Amino acid sequence: MNRVTDRLVIAYAFPPYSDTSAIVAAKRVRERGESVDLVQNAMDAIRETDSTSDRMTSGLVAHRAVVGTPTKFGAWSSIVSFCDEGASAIREWQSRGRSYRTLYSRAHFIASHFLAASFKLEHPHVHWEAEFSDPLSRNALGVPRNSRVEAGPLLDSLREGIQGCGGTPPGSDNTYTWGEYATLALADRLVFMNDAQRDLVLGLYPAEDPVIVRARQRSTIAPHPSPPPELYEEVVSDYPLERSHVNIGYFGNFYSSQRPATLFGACAALPAADRDRVRLHVFTDAVEEVRRQARSAGDTVRVSRRLPYLEFLSLASRMDVLLAMDAATPPGQERNPVLLSKWSDYKGSGTPVWGVVEAGSLLDAQPLAHRSTLGHLTAALQVLIALSRSRAG
Repeated sequence: MNRVTDRLVIAYAFPPYSDTSAIVAAKRVRERGESVDLVQNAMDAIRETDSTSDRMTSGLVAHRAVVGTPTKFGAWSSIVSFCDEGASAIREWQSRGRSYRTLYSRAHFIASHFLAASFKLEHPHVHWEAEFSDPLSRNALGVPRNSRVEAGPLLDSLREGIQGCGGTPPGSDNTYTWGEYATLALADRLVFMNDAQRDLVLGLYPAEDPVIVRARQRSTIAPHPSPPPELYEEVVSDYPLERSHVNIGYFGNFYSSQRPATLFGACAALPAADRDRVRLHVFTDAVEEVRRQARSAGDTVRVSRRLPYLEFLSLASRMDVLLAMDAATPPGQERNPVLLSKWSDYKGSGTPVWGVVEAGSLLDAQPLAHRSTLGHLTAALQVLIALSRSRAG
């Protein structure tokens, strides 16, 4: 394929690998609808493949480099290897006449932004759009991530680039801090999913820092796009749903701060007649762990393996209700910066959503058909009973 393109995409995680960040990056490519050249990592060591997910960008990827460097979340040696081999692939395309006007990168994984920053420094005329899925330097609990940088050409070029923008290179040797700050300093456009996420990231640095002042001016809020209607019909799911039951779908893993024991406790506490009319279908990577947690709920909770992405879209549109759950605000943070990535998929399905919410959260602000309070068993039980009796009626 030799389709003309002037857009380069660097997404360490990208289909066909089964990864949340990969799906969002593919959605962005599909949403824009332009042909791209793509650099990604070969993630076979830690991710399964999902052949359906590649259909999202069918016909839009002109050239693809699947870089076979070690797949690590933030190890410096793997980042350097990805940057070296990714840059080599791009130079080879350029030697054959490819040129780029715009650049898009998405993290996690953070290596995406390191390679994009290196490319931007070599091609300052290219407009770089960098998307943050979460703070790079903090985990979901607000705790700093740790991985050490090492001296070498990559670090030297980033230091020089940051200084050239009027910034002060990080005083730490933390890989995540370097990647985050370099991106804030060098990118022409910074994309955040919501304003709470933006404020959290920028608030990690002094407000008067010229890099942060400029980053705020260059930032934009862009919620994850919902898939177009045709993707919900691309693959037909044959997963059985009994129409005599209220079928509630939960797609994804549970985190401890979501307090899933409360949800399963509510299922177990249903009166017998109501339990016979309700089925909570959970699709997750941690099948045995969830089955253990939900054992007291009996047949009310049915646990299966995570579905391929397009099959998930198909089944989401067939459910009676979709379940979305907040994760609790990390300690020390004033606002909850997380809106689960599947919200955009749920929203596009047309299926009513039950939100288990933390008061004032981003999920709490969405148009939910049903809602209960995070960690409140009685509130969840009331929703389940209401759903059951609506079916009985």
